[in-house]
Amino acid sequence: EFQQVFVEIRPGLLLSAFLILRNWEDAEDVVQETAVLAWRHLAGLRDRGCLCAWLHRVNRNTALTHVRKGKRAAQGVPLPEWLPAVEANAEQAMN
Repeated sequence: EFQQVFVEIRPGLLLSAFLILRNWEDAEDVVQETAVLAWRHLAGLRDRGCLCAWLHRVNRNTALTHVRKGKRAAQGVPLPEWLPAVEANAEQAMN
């Protein structure tokens, strides 16, 4: 479920991050970090029906943190094994 929802809303997450950061590369970094953070904290989400809204909130907060910290990306956060597939599918959907 998480992977499917993330793939579907990824373009919106990317645009939202871009509107905050004004840089596509930084926006891509934020969306990737959003996926990692959300995946790691998914068990804490009480209502799975709010997954889409929760992902947007995580994305916004991650972008704002990125700005506050001078656009330094988080280091050493392990990527979920499915993330490269999500990135490839989202890129195909955008083309």
